[in-house]
Amino acid sequence: MGHTLQQRGIPSVSTLYVLCGDPTATVSKVTGIRPVDTNKEEEQERVLRTVSEWLERGVDCVFFDAGSHANTSANPDMVRAARSLIDAASPDTLLFVGGGVYHPSQATPYKGVVDCISVGTFFEDNGVARMDEFVAALH
Repeated sequence: MGHTLQQRGIPSVSTLYVLCGDPTATVSKVTGIRPVDTNKEEEQERVLRTVSEWLERGVDCVFFDAGSHANTSANPDMVRAARSLIDAASPDTLLFVGGGVYHPSQATPYKGVVDCISVGTFFEDNGVARMDEFVAALH
């Protein structure tokens, strides 16, 4: 039987998880949860208000996830706005993006903005041999 994070000595990380983007992504299909449409200005504003509220509570990480096999990634403008909120209110809070990033060129809008990009589908298709392409795109 598995052990809890605490039993393993791994700290928990409080995370605001925002499912955004593609309603046909795997996570939406499996869970039935509709993602936030962050291409709509009113939805971006609502998400950014929520980010601000969670930053006030001391959240450790904000994760914008379009989901595995998503056709689009998180809206880069909204992610940059979230980065600004984080930098002003809680610079130690991490910012992650995942889903819909299949090629290194799709990662470049997040260069210098996010702390981590989840690119699982790329590695499912290509293995780790091409990881340097993503590293180069982000540095």
